[in-house]
Amino acid sequence: MHKHNPSLHVMSLAFGFSSLLGSACSPTDIGSQRAPATTPVYAAPADPTANRSRIGIIWASWNPSHFQNEGAYLDRVGSFQVKRVSLVPAYFINTYEEGIVDNPSNTPTSAQQKAVLKALLRRGFWINYRPHVDPYKFTLSADAQQYVTSDPGGKDWRGKFDRLDPMKSDYKDKVILHCLRTLAEAISEIRSAEPALVIHKVRFDLGAELMDSEVLFTDHWLQLLQTVRSTIASQYPTIAPYLELSHNFCHHLEYLKRLPGHLDYLGRINPDGQVKDADLFVERMTPQARIELGQYIAGLDAFSISQYMPLDVMAGSDGPSADSVRNALLHHERTFFQEVLVGELGMAAEGIPPFHVGEFGIGIRGLAAPNVWDAKVWAPTGKLPSAAKQREQSRLAMEGVALYMKDRSAQANTLMLWLGGAPYDVFELNSYSTGAYNEGAVQAITTYLTENP
Repeated sequence: MHKHNPSLHVMSLAFGFSSLLGSACSPTDIGSQRAPATTPVYAAPADPTANRSRIGIIWASWNPSHFQNEGAYLDRVGSFQVKRVSLVPAYFINTYEEGIVDNPSNTPTSAQQKAVLKALLRRGFWINYRPHVDPYKFTLSADAQQYVTSDPGGKDWRGKFDRLDPMKSDYKDKVILHCLRTLAEAISEIRSAEPALVIHKVRFDLGAELMDSEVLFTDHWLQLLQTVRSTIASQYPTIAPYLELSHNFCHHLEYLKRLPGHLDYLGRINPDGQVKDADLFVERMTPQARIELGQYIAGLDAFSISQYMPLDVMAGSDGPSADSVRNALLHHERTFFQEVLVGELGMAAEGIPPFHVGEFGIGIRGLAAPNVWDAKVWAPTGKLPSAAKQREQSRLAMEGVALYMKDRSAQANTLMLWLGGAPYDVFELNSYSTGAYNEGAVQAITTYLTENP
């Protein structure tokens, strides 16, 4: 693969995405693509001088203890100049028959979540509120490992919930409408107590990486969106101006086997190097479901993806650099818009809502497969870089992300860093991330945030 084009970041979006990619890649590169009959021109991102502090962090919980001592936690978050937080409380499911369990020993209570939301609002943070559902084996409960064969409680991630219907009461009522009420109360109480306080809009996600559910129950996600909008209009009209309805999709939504390089990408995320049908997203959907997914996304106020596509695909002969990471992010973003949203889901380019990178980080495989995290599974493969190389690639990734977020052609309005343990938690913000601090990566992000307040 030849070296990236250093002028990529200054090229205008008006030239169209296919011409931009053509200037960055040769026909033999992973990034080469055919141009559509009509090259779409997507909506330009917001003025980069507005809300310039556009990189934030994800504050997730797998236990109520992870949302304790919010004041001290936010003091440390603020010390890195961070002004955006995705608040991600975890709900758990063991069996579909039992349904999603709202258990205060595993999930932060509504009162605890509201306290954290209010603390964020008081300090002027931009908030993304993203309740998510995890397999039961990821709880910190003593009995969690007794259920590793249960369905779906023993699955390896929430993308494999093939019987989770978003319109069933355990998800719709226990999770989404429950969290909507918590958020409405937090905003209302803050507005009442501190009417002069500036409150930024809160992006409220209706789903988080529930891939199989999104593939199999697409029409029900449309119904859920309508239900939430109706509930806001009827029960919480005074907080409606402070809400944006969103959805965070897993990066699997970006894969298409027909695209150059994507079979390689799919093989990278499995220890055996095989492409698995279960990892496919759009290609498993019926034509009607694709239309409905496009309608669902178009009906949202915003949407996001967990961006874990390979980031070494634009590297030159000298290896990856911050520039090549930025170029890879631009490449994946434009392929996603052009080939998936417009090409497969049939969305009108001008109808695509504001886009965010809802989750980003570099795991144990480094830039080659950023989503890989389970060292026990991967260690025998010999495919893991050394710890020193992983740290170096994390630093390059953060430098590249800063360039990407400053690039005027990028569609992403914000980007949130995943801090779910080592090596992802480069700030070492969490007690379960001992040893993850990465000075170079932290410096790249704090420099960006300081220069873009």
